[in-house]
Parts: sequence; C-alpha cells; structure tokens
Amino acid sequence: MSAVPERSLLQDTSADAQLHGNLDFAMLSCPNVRDPKDGFIKPDPNCDFPPRRLARGSADVDAFMNEFQVQSGDLIAATFDIRNQSSSTTVASGGRHLLVGDAADEGADGLNFALRRESIRVVTRADRSKEVYTGTTIELRTVVYLLDLCGWLVPWRSPEEFSKFLFRNAPGSFPGNLENYYQTCSYGKTTFRPENVVIVGPIQVDSFPNRNVFTAPFIPYDARTNMGGGLRIKVVSVGGMSATVEVCRMYARTEGTPDSPECQANLDRDCDELYGYSDPDCTTVAPAPTPASPRPLPRIPPMQRSPSPPPPPRSPPSLSRRPPPSPAPKPPKRPRPPPMTTAANDDYTFPIDGFDMSSGVVGCRKCLFCAVMPVLFAILQLLNHLNVSSSRTLRYC
Repeated sequence: MSAVPERSLLQDTSADAQLHGNLDFAMLSCPNVRDPKDGFIKPDPNCDFPPRRLARGSADVDAFMNEFQVQSGDLIAATFDIRNQSSSTTVASGGRHLLVGDAADEGADGLNFALRRESIRVVTRADRSKEVYTGTTIELRTVVYLLDLCGWLVPWRSPEEFSKFLFRNAPGSFPGNLENYYQTCSYGKTTFRPENVVIVGPIQVDSFPNRNVFTAPFIPYDARTNMGGGLRIKVVSVGGMSATVEVCRMYARTEGTPDSPECQANLDRDCDELYGYSDPDCTTVAPAPTPASPRPLPRIPPMQRSPSPPPPPRSPPSLSRRPPPSPAPKPPKRPRPPPMTTAANDDYTFPIDGFDMSSGVVGCRKCLFCAVMPVLFAILQLLNHLNVSSSRTLRYC
C-alpha cells in the first residue's frame, strides 16, 4: 500500500488506514499492531502510507465524523489525487512524505494531495473499547481486582479500604483518588463514579517464592526503552502493616573485570550485594585462555622424478649391408654307449652312479663321493679278483 507518486502527473492512490480524531484535527495514518516479539504496539510495518490530515478545527472534525459516521480507531479506505507541483523528476517509491491538501501547507517536496471525499468508506469498525468525546460526558465502567500475593495486612486489603483510593466520598478518602484525577485531568469530560465500578477480592494468589530472594531472568539492558535487566527482589522484613524489600536491576552478569571502569564506579551491577572491589569479579584475574594447539605442518609433496631424456635417434641404416653369416655347423653327436648286458659266463657289469661311463673317467660329482673313495677302491679290487671283464679303464680321484 503506497501513496507516494512515481511521476508528476495527476494520479490516484488508495490506502487503508486508521482514523484518529479529537477536537482539533482528524488524521489518517497507518494502523498500529502488536509486535509478537516484544509485545509493544507499533505502526504496521506493511503500511507505508504517510500521515494525512483530513480535517482541522473542532467544527470541521465534528462535521467530518458525522458525515462519514466514523470514530477514532476505525479502519477506512480513501483515494487521493497526488500532484508534484515543483518538479517533474521521479520521486523514490516507498518513502514517507507529509501529505497536505492546500498550497499554503505544501511540503518541501512539492507534493499536493487532494482527498476524494466520495471515496471514503469504512473497512472495519474498531472492536475495542475507546474513549471518544462526542460532546457528552464519558462514564467509565471499571472492574477492580484485589490480588493478595503474600497475606500482608496492607491498607487496601478489603474493598472498603481500597475505596478510599478510588472515590472522593468514601470514608477517609485520600485527596488524590481516581475520581478526582479523572475529573481534573479530563476537564470534566470523563467521570469515574462508584456506581460504575465493581471491586472484586481480595483473591489469594500464592505466587511469591518461598525464599526471601527472587531474581528474574537476565535480559540485556536496552537504553531505547529503558527496559531490560533482571530484577532482583529481596524481602528484608515483614511487619504487620508493611514490608521492606530491596530491588536491584541487573545490568550485567558480572561486576566487571579488574581495573575496569565498572569496578572503579563502586556499584553493584550484578546484584550480588557486593560493591566495587569487594566483589571477586573485580579482584580475580580471569585465567588466560588456553592457547590453541599448533596447526599441523603441511605435508611436503613428493619430489617428482625428472623425465628421462629421450633416447638418441637411431642412425639410418647403411645402404650396403653384409648378409648375416651362416650359423656354424653343430658338432656331431657322440654315439650312445651300448646297454649293459649279461656276459656268457654270467659275469655282470655293474653301473656305478656318479661315473661318466661314456668317457671312461670316474668324476667326483660331489664332495661326499671323495669321502667314500676307500669303499670304491675295495669294490674295484673285488672286481679284479673276480676277473670281471671290462672294456674301459676305471679311474678315481
């Protein structure tokens, strides 16, 4: 919803906004909504309609409200003709401008707004109670609840005692009662009379903790709203007619650090009943933070082997090449010895393992063979003794 012109040409804009009126002026502005985060009433963030004065003076305000049957808090829609009389340049959209209806009140940006009165219509009526003076005295209707939190004998324990603080004609009433307050501060437009007030109670509410110290959760201090900080309430003593309590607002969770301005101010910022340097927060040096473990050294990348040089180019073959020599002839194979046979006289030829029978030479194949030479020599003697014929000469190492 925007009422800011984009060009200097005549154009229309419609807006849903709330009407606020009193005896002096009637103004159209964005409605207020409750912020769900903090509960405060704030202008609607989705409304960028700048405030617009609809009527000025008591007579004009009464005529306007009677003509359109509107009251303060009603949500209405209206259409305006907007003209930028001082410049033909484009105005940034989304900003806020003071909307005026006559040249005498024209703003610095040269905007001139003219309300189309026939376009006004009520979108929703305000459904909450409101105090609007229309020429008739406003009679407030009130319900007062007396809550007994701790059972102390306070002066307003009963409805009769509490009436002294509400009405001027109550027995023993106080001059600063609410009836006198409304009569004086509203200039007689609002009344607070006993016949329109109901007092309920006292109602026993056991909500205070059993211990004598209650500390609310800590909330950071907010200088804009003067709120925040946990309240610490300590009940010092309880009498028959009153109680003595100590209230402290926490501005921090600790008093401060040694030699800090907070400690030198000699205050109790953390509400622990210890002031300045009597608080251990201001005398104890906080331990040094544990140094972070050293970061591991980066791994050294493995050395890359340099590429081996390419092999030298082969020489081109010569034009005249000799043919390869023919292979040498292989030596003739030796004839295999005849197999051993049995002689006619039944003499036997004994093969001896380890001898080269083809050459007639007894060779020492193993060192162990030399160790058994005496045994072989005895066998040879036995063969000679038996007259065993042999065509070969036997030798030994």
